[in-house]
Amino acid sequence: AIEALRLRVPVVISTDPAVVEISGGHATIAADIRPETLANAMREALDRTPEQLDAGRAWTDGFKWSLMAQTIPDGLFGA
Repeated sequence: AIEALRLRVPVVISTDPAVVEISGGHATIAADIRPETLANAMREALDRTPEQLDAGRAWTDGFKWSLMAQTIPDGLFGA
């Protein structure tokens, strides 16, 4: 999801809490896997405005590998 948001690609995600959190509200959530639900979610995602796609890309600026590489050990072992 992060990679797609970074590239300004409309994203459809599941209701998995981790995926919802990581997308920061910039992805369309499909409540289930029924074809009509997925189709509606895809339509909604494709209707995102350029400004919404830009906001999704900006959200990804906080996800840098170097930052993540330091954050994880700090969280596990204390800073």
